[in-house]
Amino acid sequence: DLVFVIDGSNDLTADAFTKAKDFMKKVYNNFPVSESATHVGLALSGCTSKVMFNLIEYFTKPALDSAVDSARKPDPYEVTGAVDKIKYPGGSTFTGAGLRMVKSNVPHILIVMTDGESHDDVAEPSRVLREDNTIIYAVGEGYYFKLKQLNEMASEPKINHVFTADFGQMNTIVEDIKDKACSGKKIRRQLLLNHLNDQQSDVHSPHNHDSCDHSQFCEYQAGLTENSRLAVDLAFVLDGSTSINNADPGNFQLLKNFMINIVKSFKISSERTHVGLVLYSFFTQLMFNFDKYSDSASIVKAINTTDYPKGGTRTGEALKMAKSQLFGASMRSVPKVLIVLTDGRSSDKVEAPSKALKDEGVVIFAVGVGDQIDPSELNVMASDSKSDHVFKAKFKELDRLVDLIKRKAC
Repeated sequence: DLVFVIDGSNDLTADAFTKAKDFMKKVYNNFPVSESATHVGLALSGCTSKVMFNLIEYFTKPALDSAVDSARKPDPYEVTGAVDKIKYPGGSTFTGAGLRMVKSNVPHILIVMTDGESHDDVAEPSRVLREDNTIIYAVGEGYYFKLKQLNEMASEPKINHVFTADFGQMNTIVEDIKDKACSGKKIRRQLLLNHLNDQQSDVHSPHNHDSCDHSQFCEYQAGLTENSRLAVDLAFVLDGSTSINNADPGNFQLLKNFMINIVKSFKISSERTHVGLVLYSFFTQLMFNFDKYSDSASIVKAINTTDYPKGGTRTGEALKMAKSQLFGASMRSVPKVLIVLTDGRSSDKVEAPSKALKDEGVVIFAVGVGDQIDPSELNVMASDSKSDHVFKAKFKELDRLVDLIKRKAC
């Protein structure tokens, strides 16, 4: 339900009024107008406020165009509330029960266009509309509008619902309003389910795409794909510095066990998940790349036979090798995931090499192990949001992270 309230005051020139109507046309032409899809209404405000047409009068774009073209500025002597006069069957108004009575299951969108300061209160009627789940966009035209009043009318967040432009630039914000009004809930073509249950949820998808021009609904076949069947380039950067085994000589093996458990949770094959490993201390070694092994057993064996090198901690160099020797060498168009395992602060810089990886689309999980980790460095390396990509644990608690990281990596 898309309603426009256009300023029809005497301050508005005839040319500006025409441009405001042209702007309205451009907005509703981005929506599928029909009796079962988008409905459009128009009110003009001034000292007199007049409803030009309500939401149940016109269901085709040519009919709307004709009605908008014939709209004239209202008589300057009658004072009424523009929005309150938009009627529904049974005499209900635009507010309150009127919205619920007609189409309670569709979004209600109000676009207010004004070139100046209103002489009556806008905060309270706007609040009533918003509480009735009407989304309000406030558009200030020209140079004399009051930004404070636009903010009082508009929905939250204001940055998404308040627009300002002179009349010559109005067309530049049409796309912004269309995109924000039709945002719905963000969805992807492929939705990955970590846990399957029988709970049903509504997902609202914007209906403004070309493939549905000749019908009101698109038919899609839903389906499930197991996470283990997804193709991923999965790399590990493993800290082998002297400090790893200082507290307990079995710590390095615990790190290897953690990697093995992660690997076993994926389906390894030439068509699906590939795995690579970079081992580092003061020196950096490529233990195996994405193409060397195509089965889980071979990767597990390679990890288990990786020797503990000892030495310093040059995580930055290891990140550079992961980019050049692993992700840079892969030609597959699949998700790229890097898990960095470290127990302390790097002796070289990690910001630039981790940024270079992220700029190439690599998702980085930073896992800090033990009591000497540097949280700020983990945050620098990890992808956003940090709460989803930074993990801390003691060596003997690593197993609890396996399922969590696997689910977030997918």
